[in-house]
Amino acid sequence: MKQTKIRVEKRVIRALIFIMAAIGGYPSMLLLAGYVFLIEKDDVLCKDVIQSFFITIAYSIIKMFVEFIPMIISWFVVLLSLEVDAIDISYNCRAISQIVEFLRIIVLLKTAFDAYRNN
Repeated sequence: MKQTKIRVEKRVIRALIFIMAAIGGYPSMLLLAGYVFLIEKDDVLCKDVIQSFFITIAYSIIKMFVEFIPMIISWFVVLLSLEVDAIDISYNCRAISQIVEFLRIIVLLKTAFDAYRNN
């Protein structure tokens, strides 16, 4: 088994990168990225860090756009004096936002499992 400089298997670090992205968010990802880029300097680990950042940022952008929908609709309702139930729209957008967050966690955990299985 390939080991890192701190005597941990490389596949454990690879899985940990994606688990930290799924559970911890940006601060834990930055700490692990700093370790990988400054100490390990391994191409596979660097690729995994960049992939975890890309997945997290992509899902964050999707979630941000979904959360802006109620605000944009409320602007149109006020400007055009429409009769629209903004509470239902806001509730549905929050539900979609939570689904997007759930999918982000599932994708990152599946990627962590795949990274652990593949040496």
